[in-house]
Amino acid sequence: MNGLAESILGGIDNIGEDFVRTVYMQLGNAMGNVFTLMLTLYIVWWGYSILSGRESISPLEAAYRLGRAVIIYMLLTGWGTFSATIYQLVQSIPDEVGKVIVGAVSRATGNQLSDQAAIPALIDNLYQGAQDVANQVYSGSFYDIFGALLSLLVLLSAIIFAALAIAAIIAAKVMLFITLALAPIWIILWLYRWSSRMSEGFLSLTTFLMIQQVLIYGFLGFYFSLVNAALNTATSGGATMDSKMSLVLPLVLVTIIGIYVLMQIPSIASILNGGGYLSTVGARYSYGRFGRNAVRYSGARWAAGRAARGARQLAANNFRSPRAARADAATRSAIQQGARDNARPLA
Repeated sequence: MNGLAESILGGIDNIGEDFVRTVYMQLGNAMGNVFTLMLTLYIVWWGYSILSGRESISPLEAAYRLGRAVIIYMLLTGWGTFSATIYQLVQSIPDEVGKVIVGAVSRATGNQLSDQAAIPALIDNLYQGAQDVANQVYSGSFYDIFGALLSLLVLLSAIIFAALAIAAIIAAKVMLFITLALAPIWIILWLYRWSSRMSEGFLSLTTFLMIQQVLIYGFLGFYFSLVNAALNTATSGGATMDSKMSLVLPLVLVTIIGIYVLMQIPSIASILNGGGYLSTVGARYSYGRFGRNAVRYSGARWAAGRAARGARQLAANNFRSPRAARADAATRSAIQQGARDNARPLA
């Protein structure tokens, strides 16, 4: 892994920017006619609602809605506008905040890191140091089984920690690039009230990925001070079995704990983004809940639950009084009216 982390992470930003620009411009051009149709329906419905007396609007609210349509058009049809505003903001915030955090942590721990750009070199140094430790504890003899096992344990823990650190950085960056590349879809959905919640989801996902990058940079900037201390201890020498164990275990434990904390970062970022709570007991499942959540929120499970509730409701209705039935009907009518009002486009 000598130089591998630097080579992988070094050019990902330039590649990502080219990808976002290409996909964004193609989507924006392809959705131009869709936006024209949506905007026409938007204005027609708004005019009809005002003329029919179904809706009244103040001049300030009218200016806000028209201004929103103009902003959507500018962002949808111009990559330069999007790049100079949202893209630069989203990319610069994790970099600048990460630079401040890594610099502060490095000064506190004595690492003397300038910014998060030095983290790939630290990952490569960890693997190189693990190789040196492995060569030190294993004599190369066929009978040195204990040394071979210790050498294998050191290499495996270092490789897994380094690979997970690289994967965490790449995953956060790549998912942010993909989210930004698909921004024309989320921008155009901001036009209507019923679809604006999807645009809010786009903003929430974007902030989540930004927070995740900042947490990864801050954690790695701090944690490599412990890794370096463990490497220094492991390379301090010792040929006996007890000394080998005592020198190697700190490095192995540090990397294992680092793996655990890296797996916690998505949950912590979700908490900071307002999306849940942290369970330290089930933290190891933070990356493995996709299948269960897919079943949980799938239409099949919803349909089964709906059918069961319908059966219970039908059985209960046979014993309800007419007064309770009238109250339920009035409540249902109010909910349906609210749904119809909420479905009106904000023209």
